[in-house]
Amino acid sequence: MLAFPAKRAHCLGMGDTLTSKTETFLPYRNAALRLGVPAAWLRAEAMAGRIPCLHAGRRLLLNPAAVERALLERSMPLEAPQ
Repeated sequence: MLAFPAKRAHCLGMGDTLTSKTETFLPYRNAALRLGVPAAWLRAEAMAGRIPCLHAGRRLLLNPAAVERALLERSMPLEAPQ
């Protein structure tokens, strides 16, 4: 399995991030296996800018922890107006 450490990453929909620790980025197919979701769906979501990703040449790389956080945020119900 390939893993690409990065300290600075441009993520679609998330702007530039600068981290103090090294994060692991995986090819989208490997990230899909780790997250238990279809690779085609994960790629489509990343290309649409709905989940954070990193483009490195022709590669689409994802940080599984960042993707999981983004998906959890999307699944949280909005508070009902009072």
